Amino acid sequence: LLLLLLLLLLLLPIHDPAGQLAVGELLLQCMYAARPDVSACSQAQLLQLLLLADRYDVPKVLAAVLEVFAGIAPADLEWCTLQALYCLPAGGSGVEAYQGVFAAAGDKLQDELGDLELTWADKQKLQLLLSLPQPALLQLLQDPRTRVASENTVFCSIGRWWQQQEQQHQPAGVSCADWQARQWQGAQELLQLVRMQHCTPLFVSTLLPGSPLA
Repeated sequence: LLLLLLLLLLLLPIHDPAGQLAVGELLLQCMYAARPDVSACSQAQLLQLLLLADRYDVPKVLAAVLEVFAGIAPADLEWCTLQALYCLPAGGSGVEAYQGVFAAAGDKLQDELGDLELTWADKQKLQLLLSLPQPALLQLLQDPRTRVASENTVFCSIGRWWQQQEQQHQPAGVSCADWQARQWQGAQELLQLVRMQHCTPLFVSTLLPGSPLA
């Protein structure tokens, strides 16, 4: 068990030794518990447990963490937690077990950014919008609860988000070309949500042609 714990601590993507030890010990306890109880964990600890339980295929720990996440009220879901959830390995949001988690995250998105016109009018909210991971922005724009005065705002939101992404440095181990290709693909997926027939004629004839995404 000690050897397993040491291995986990080396692989944990957190930088606080105390935090590494706590999460590693908790994972081991949960692995050998009949019904893992993670209700007292912080949201940061829950995220680490979620990643580890998925990586090492510990279904009962994964289920326990997801149950706690799904029970967090949208108002109590921390913004950094929401962003981290949408950065989970590809496919997480499409797996049935994760649906409750992303339903809660979607509610949080609606509470904070659900009215795009108000979001654009508030500098702080606009920065939250522009900092969203692509899957989070995709969910926000797909959500029928999202309010907007016209499709012009949807297109402009994607355009500003794209400009923000271009300023980000690619992750370690990813070539510049691959990173740009991923970002471009993500932007194109978002653009498919724009109902161009509902953009105003003036916008289509004047502003749209000058966009790098047009």
